[in-house]
Amino acid sequence: MPFDFNQFLTLATALAANPDEASQRTAISRAYYTVFHSARGRIELTVGTWEDRKNPARIGRHKDLSSHEWCWKQFRETNDTACRQIAAEGDRMKTRRTKADYKPADYGNINAEVQRQLVAAAQLQADLAALNALYPAPLP
Repeated sequence: MPFDFNQFLTLATALAANPDEASQRTAISRAYYTVFHSARGRIELTVGTWEDRKNPARIGRHKDLSSHEWCWKQFRETNDTACRQIAAEGDRMKTRRTKADYKPADYGNINAEVQRQLVAAAQLQADLAALNALYPAPLP
């Protein structure tokens, strides 16, 4: 049975209740990965897989991007406003995740950052579920 990445959001919410910085940073990261995997799964229904990116007949113009860059670009490069908004928020969440995972500097008010990420994750999950079944669709 495939893993349900929504469990990451459940874990993130539980970790957010812990006062230690490691739990807080991990909550930020897991919340991002919930929506990343949902978005990537959505793309696979309409565009193809990241692994297909090297096939010029499919989506070869994205062959040099990381899976994260490729994912959000699929939403950004559509004619649908909702998809472009999903891409923008996905990029913001990825920036917060990168800071949490790789930047050792003091966070300041990490609790606010965790809450911002959890709210964004829940909203993006809802936004993805509400998309027209045709999107994201690549531009011609």
